[in-house]
Amino acid sequence: MRLRLSVLVAALVALCLPAAVLPSSAAAVAPRTNPLAPFTALVTVGAAVSEAWPQEVVADGLGVLDVWVGGTADAQRVYARRWLPASGWSAAVALSGTLQGVVVHAASSGDAAVVGWTGTLVSGASITQASVRATRLGRWSPPRTLGTATGEPSVSATVTAAAVSWMSPGPSSVAVEAATWALDGPSSTTGAWTPTAVLRSGLTGLTAFARFGISGPSVVLAPRGPVVVWREHDAVTGDLVMAATRDGAAPWSAPQRVSADGESCRFEAVEPTPQGASVFSSCARAGSIALDARDWSFLGTPAWGAVTTLDDQAMPEASRALWDLDSAWGGSGSSMVAVVWRHVGEPGSPGTVAIHLARRAPGGTWSPAVQMSPTDAIAGGPTVGITGSVALVGWYRMIGTTYGIELRAARPASLTGFFWANEGVPARYVDALRISGTTSGAVVAWQRRPTRTTGSGIVEGVSYNDTTGWGMRTTLGTGYAMGAVASRTSTAITWQHGTTVVASTGSLLGPTPKGVPVITRNGRTLACTPPRYSPVPYSLGAAWFDGGVYIPNATRAVYVVPASRLGHTFRCRVAGGTMGFRTGITWSAPVRVPG
Repeated sequence: MRLRLSVLVAALVALCLPAAVLPSSAAAVAPRTNPLAPFTALVTVGAAVSEAWPQEVVADGLGVLDVWVGGTADAQRVYARRWLPASGWSAAVALSGTLQGVVVHAASSGDAAVVGWTGTLVSGASITQASVRATRLGRWSPPRTLGTATGEPSVSATVTAAAVSWMSPGPSSVAVEAATWALDGPSSTTGAWTPTAVLRSGLTGLTAFARFGISGPSVVLAPRGPVVVWREHDAVTGDLVMAATRDGAAPWSAPQRVSADGESCRFEAVEPTPQGASVFSSCARAGSIALDARDWSFLGTPAWGAVTTLDDQAMPEASRALWDLDSAWGGSGSSMVAVVWRHVGEPGSPGTVAIHLARRAPGGTWSPAVQMSPTDAIAGGPTVGITGSVALVGWYRMIGTTYGIELRAARPASLTGFFWANEGVPARYVDALRISGTTSGAVVAWQRRPTRTTGSGIVEGVSYNDTTGWGMRTTLGTGYAMGAVASRTSTAITWQHGTTVVASTGSLLGPTPKGVPVITRNGRTLACTPPRYSPVPYSLGAAWFDGGVYIPNATRAVYVVPASRLGHTFRCRVAGGTMGFRTGITWSAPVRVPG
């Protein structure tokens, strides 16, 4: 369903009924500094090496962590900066020394975070380094050199632990290596890294994590230990998806094949779960490509479950990239795992595609695939995020001459209508779709560009609340290399404008009054002054009550008491509303007008 501006405005007004919008000329009205959505004005976070240099933004439970590569092409450093709703942005911290060719990744859980990076020293040696931050440490640890490296690192974090995995080069092959960090004890303020473990050696042609184009293994931290997954090549079978696990303080397991036996499979993604992890692979069969899931569980005797086929499409192996897969898990607040992909060749509609979704609840089995998008000739870039028990799915789609973003929410027993994010926007190339969810809601961001080859574009975003639905599409600025995250109560969208890293933060809680309205009386005339709201609401309305009973049509900031109501006691109710959020309502103290 397309949401037109008139519909949005009407819905906004309905948020505050029976209150009407206060007149803009009234001195008591809060300024509409950001009328489209509760995102703040842009803040300069730092300076990057170049416009196209990657950055990472992750939620760390209480707020947001932004990580980027700064400096010059020949002298680069990894920087981090944290944002909290109460205190704003912290000072930037340099996590690394001077390197070249830096590639960085970050992960967080609760109030802890790990940043891992690979880079080249002046001597020419390529290394993997990492830094961790935990609540009890109160600071970032010095950079730890974990080993030599080729490609990019993978990182994962929990409240008290972190894990990093990477590829280490040899003379004619590569090895998969990993290291973990943990606090020294339950109440300790210090932590330590384990010695680097070689999980697999002597590999050639190693690639993994296809959906991000990362060359290297991928690691997730399950509740009782890390799981590392990678892809390797076998001369007889073809590609294999392999994994190694560690249960608590026990040694790493021997590598185990987790893809289907007798099939050539590519590693697509891995997600942590409360019981362990879920691994997704695409496997070649006779005339088709299957999408498989396999779950690792630490419950009872740690073991891998059976392979579950989520989809099986008739396509040649050369077309395997058409899967275009994304996955997510809901964290400790939801625990649901979801995966979305492109299904090519819908029944009865050859040459068309549609976006499909499958979900798995804790301890349950995988649901049958659900078609999320209409069957179309152009649909791609599926992305998924989870808020509570709702999976939010987005994709790119062309309707007429408009190329835009469609979003849809999948509840356990129903699907919502479509949110068409680019209503009224001329045809443009749309990409960099990001969805991040938390228990309180979600944020979605994307970039519009005039052409496919234009790097910088227009950055836009929208928020989601499971009770009130989608917010209003907001144009935030121009830039490139974007990220979006939702933490417990807040959101952040960051991108690069040229070489400047900028951010816009927001709230998932909607406009919250920071006080109560104040009534001033001048004879029979009452004036209602609303309190300050954070964030500033899109609409601000007032309603008058006589002895607790609403006075019909009394919805202005000023109310003149008629003679029939003299001697009564009055209160003013103020409602601040923004599309997609709960309305913030607050009441004044009672004021009596003498008879």
